[in-house]
Amino acid sequence: MIIINGSAIKEIEVSEKTLQENIIKNFEKIFPNYKLLNSEYKLTGDVRKFGISGRIDIFAYNIIDF
Repeated sequence: MIIINGSAIKEIEVSEKTLQENIIKNFEKIFPNYKLLNSEYKLTGDVRKFGISGRIDIFAYNIIDF
């Protein structure tokens, strides 16, 4: 994760969970054209059979193109 404070740039290591929590908390600021529907959205059916995960980390859609 990169932190920008004025002209200072600092890189820090954070877990995926912490990064995801920060994105969700600031979602509207980061992605103003998107609507957050859910996080950790579980997919139904046998999705692992097709080599994909059984969940979506951040589930959103573009409100302008919808």
